[in-house]
Amino acid sequence: MRNRKLYGDTPGIVFVVYAILSISSLLMFGPFLPVIATSLKSYSELMLRPFSIIPQKVLWRNYLEVFQTIPLLEYLWNTAKVSFLCTGGVLTTSSMAAYAFARLRFPGKNVLFVLYLATMMVPGQITLVPVFILMRNFRLIDTHASLILPIWGLMGAYGTFLLRQFFLTIPRDLEEAAILDGCGYLGRFCRIILPLSRPALATLGYFYPSLGVEQLPVSPCVFEHARKTNAHAWPCHVQRGRRRPVEPPYGRHHRFHSSYGCGIPCRSTLLR
Repeated sequence: MRNRKLYGDTPGIVFVVYAILSISSLLMFGPFLPVIATSLKSYSELMLRPFSIIPQKVLWRNYLEVFQTIPLLEYLWNTAKVSFLCTGGVLTTSSMAAYAFARLRFPGKNVLFVLYLATMMVPGQITLVPVFILMRNFRLIDTHASLILPIWGLMGAYGTFLLRQFFLTIPRDLEEAAILDGCGYLGRFCRIILPLSRPALATLGYFYPSLGVEQLPVSPCVFEHARKTNAHAWPCHVQRGRRRPVEPPYGRHHRFHSSYGCGIPCRSTLLR
């Protein structure tokens, strides 16, 4: 009875809360409604103005034509594979480097850490050509490795800084107790540090896609306005031939021409 009064879970309050949540969920679903409606329209109806959300004729075959035109399931699988390997690699390398900077003692540790953080100030436009040459020398052009390996390096400094600051908050007493039990560096890292750092690892893994995209090198034609342009141009350089990223249909026929005098490709979301 005490908990009932504390949390105010009377039938009337519960009804109001669920009503507010239901209305909020409908408002959140609002932006998806035009997208779903547009996918069921014909091309001629799509170009009509003014825009109407309700299609005049529902064309369910549009979804069937997508799978008949392109191997969409293969694209989705490759996209999921590359995303998983990129995220897993960043979490692995960043956590190991962060543990070394947070717990190990070696000469020049602080200086090396500052120099490592300084790499975050190097813009992607400068590393575009060197990284491309490196991928070409290792014969990784037109492979998924050319998309995965650069991300490990580009996101390493940020991930290392984030995890190092969290590792410093973990009490050393836990590690000292493990040392008395004969636990080595790897054991302490895997059995103590990582389990206690799940919030930080989840945060880095959650924010990785947006942060990693902003760190990708961009096309040379948009160097001057890199922050305002498409950051997904890097796959277009290293994924040539049959593994070239797939642009949305709108991006194949149109380009966003700005006052910069150069076309900006649409963002590529699927990989062959």
